[in-house]
Amino acid sequence: MIANEDGYSNGFHIAGDMTWTPELEFGTDCDDDEATVNPDVDGDSDGFNVCEDCDDADDTDMNDEDGDGYFDCVDDCDDSNADINPGAIEVYYDGVDQNCDEWNDYDWDMDGETSSMHDGTCSDASLTNQEDCEDDSLGTCSDTSLTNQEDCEDAGTCSDSISLTAEACEIAAGTWTPETWTPAGNVWTANGTDCDDQDDEVNTASDWDEDGFNGCDDCDDWDEDIFPGAEEIWYDGVDQDCADDSDYDQDGDGFDAAGNTWWGDDCNDDPYAGGAAINPDAEEIWYDGVDQDCDGESDFDQDMDGLDSVDYDGTDCDDTDDTVDDTDYDETTMECPAQ
Repeated sequence: MIANEDGYSNGFHIAGDMTWTPELEFGTDCDDDEATVNPDVDGDSDGFNVCEDCDDADDTDMNDEDGDGYFDCVDDCDDSNADINPGAIEVYYDGVDQNCDEWNDYDWDMDGETSSMHDGTCSDASLTNQEDCEDDSLGTCSDTSLTNQEDCEDAGTCSDSISLTAEACEIAAGTWTPETWTPAGNVWTANGTDCDDQDDEVNTASDWDEDGFNGCDDCDDWDEDIFPGAEEIWYDGVDQDCADDSDYDQDGDGFDAAGNTWWGDDCNDDPYAGGAAINPDAEEIWYDGVDQDCDGESDFDQDMDGLDSVDYDGTDCDDTDDTVDDTDYDETTMECPAQ
């Protein structure tokens, strides 16, 4: 409709008989109540008419200082940087709004919660995300000339003052003293609450299985039988209680059960039968009938020469020396000769 008779329509013209007038349907007048505001007016002579210009009294406001094709007063949120404009690709978690959408830079999935791994502070202010902050490879070595964890843990000194590796020191029958690595121990304090900022269906407000635990506390928010505190069913491959431990290590000694997996080597995974003290790293206690180190060898053959001790119904007269066999054993008397 042409309300101010400036020759431009605002796009809503209706003829007196209430019919549309097509030639005036798509108007270009941004203020049809004011005759001096229309596409023919360029008050600051900058080449942009009053309907395009943010400030038609300022001939500099429509400049494109960074040359990225976007104007400061229209939609470029940083006209001093050509990499920042509405057409730019957003780089999340750097604190910069590259695409000028004014969305929180720490909320990638746009679910309204910021990332707990990126929105926060580290005790070392130079580190800006949780992964880097809690990285144990950051630290110091007892040998201050070594600056990374791997080199530090491979280094040490041998009592022979010659051998340069633990293996060489052992061959030389020396004593190896390793260098020690001390992690920095940085602490991350999260401000954000979203544990998975790549998935807008996972956050502290979601509880899809309606088990009372939100998507960040529940390790499977689509199964109502899986949640923190649920009763664990061992050896089924499912972490019912969300403890994030191996489902094949019931006694919690760090070794998966033999027999329940093809890879397991824990010969006793029963926590109610002393299983936590029985695993491949355990120290063997000889002659108690228990295979603490799970090597499958006889508990009555300490020198591992294939013969059980004579003191335990065997024929080995000296079970601490594998060079002593059963040739001295008297099968008639079932005794060893007096020492």
